[in-house]
Amino acid sequence: MKLVFENASDFLSGGIELLFSKAADRRKAKIAMVSIQTSMELLAKFRLVEALGFDKLVDGRPPADLASVRSGACRSITYRRALQALEDVEGISPLDKELFDEAAAISNKLIHFAGDLDLPEIRVTSAHLAVRALDRFASAGWRDAGEFANHGRLLRGAALKILTSFEPYRSEAVDSALDDPETVLRCWECKADALSLRVSETYFCHCCGLSAQSDVAAFADCRFCKAKKGVVYDPLNRSPKGHDGKCLHCDVRQWVSRRSF
Repeated sequence: MKLVFENASDFLSGGIELLFSKAADRRKAKIAMVSIQTSMELLAKFRLVEALGFDKLVDGRPPADLASVRSGACRSITYRRALQALEDVEGISPLDKELFDEAAAISNKLIHFAGDLDLPEIRVTSAHLAVRALDRFASAGWRDAGEFANHGRLLRGAALKILTSFEPYRSEAVDSALDDPETVLRCWECKADALSLRVSETYFCHCCGLSAQSDVAAFADCRFCKAKKGVVYDPLNRSPKGHDGKCLHCDVRQWVSRRSF
């Protein structure tokens, strides 16, 4: 499924770069939206195979060998069926389904009928869609591995920076993080309040996709701006008195003493 992931990367990264370019207009937005929606379908199917095996992707009898797959002789299930199969695997919420269905409907209308797009509106829709798809599909296989990876695995070129600096994307990432029952903190990489401390004892940022083991960073309250759990520090690097830390809210470096833990 490596090629599927790479194709998804090309469609999503290219679509985002086109949609948010200075030269973007309604015509280019149509092309970008179809490209982004194509990546959604590829990512859903990638995650389905990763979680449940290739047979779940095939519509009908599974192919006899890999050559049959590469030749296009077998047919995959529909996007809707792939999402249904992933509901229990990824806990797809009603909001997730609403976003995925909305994007599919827009793309279908553009391809098979006729339609126009409002550029600012479709940028927001695509940003919200990207958050959910990246969290549920693209990063699912490694978000609990803590390998210091991020969404740069999928988003190439300028696409990652474009999204993580777009306020509607960042806000949606915060909402996505709050869907998790775990602790939510400020990410030390992208500064979004979207860093979940998962039950797997790994940090995962719903904005930039940072995944890291929980022992690489700890948090304490800030003595200056009073932000709760706002100061990040390395718990493995300490003196007899404590740790050197930095507040992710007011940017003040400060000493985290043992009694602050």
